[in-house]
Amino acid sequence: MDTLQAYISRFQSIYTTTSSLYALPAQIARAGNSMLGFLTSHARDFDLNLTSLALLLVILFMSLKILDMLRRAVMYWVRMAFRMVFWTVVVSVVILIWTHGVEDTLRVLGEIGGFLQGLAAVLVEQFGVAVSAAEQQQQRQYQQRTPQMGYSRQQRQ
Repeated sequence: MDTLQAYISRFQSIYTTTSSLYALPAQIARAGNSMLGFLTSHARDFDLNLTSLALLLVILFMSLKILDMLRRAVMYWVRMAFRMVFWTVVVSVVILIWTHGVEDTLRVLGEIGGFLQGLAAVLVEQFGVAVSAAEQQQQRQYQQRTPQMGYSRQQRQ
């Protein structure tokens, strides 16, 4: 255990020297020093040895790699979905222009735009209704809890 504390304190002094040499930001240097100081002062409490510390670092590294792979996979499929939607719209508009001509296509696109605008208005209205209902429910809950606290509104004013 003493050798671990010696290694940690030596690493701490090297880290402090390196941080000043490379002019790391003060916040990062302070965070690193406080973390190393915590490990140094509590090494006996944790009963750490180099093997368990190395194993912990390997597990941390592997979990971060797995999370990075998961993030990349999710982003790939999200990008793929957006690309598919984009190219489907482009091909649909080209086919519509090819089959109906420019004037009919503009009329159809105007109708689709009007439909989407109406749909957005309905969604915004429903969202507003839902928000006002939630606010009213929250206000009712607040009013129900206030007398239970031992004072009324007149006493608070």
